[in-house]
Amino acid sequence: MIQFKDNEFDIIMFSTQGIDCCEHDMRMKILKEINRTLKPGGLFIISSHNLLSSDPIINKIENLNYQYFYDYIHDDLLTYCVSPMEFKKQLKNNNFELIEIIDYEGNIIKDPEDVPKTTYWPYYISKKI
Repeated sequence: MIQFKDNEFDIIMFSTQGIDCCEHDMRMKILKEINRTLKPGGLFIISSHNLLSSDPIINKIENLNYQYFYDYIHDDLLTYCVSPMEFKKQLKNNNFELIEIIDYEGNIIKDPEDVPKTTYWPYYISKKI
């Protein structure tokens, strides 16, 4: 296993919803480790499944009254879905400040409540505080 030093990186990118294949507790551990290895003020870019999207697979889930949800919804692959507002809280709880969200067309979204339902996997750009 490769061990990285504290505050080693200027930027960390976790793309293609890779973090969404983990259960909640592991996801929080990953966010803590990213925070540990990122320099203060460093950028963290990540995409994650939008729980509030109009994705037909997510819409098949009944009684979805959660801020985040994970289950085997994609061909036996554990998939974690989170509302943009909840993901902002998760980032904040792990010492990140959400700067902006980018949708599919490259539009910048400042407020997580404004993420379009057609954006199944928004990109979140944050920085380590």
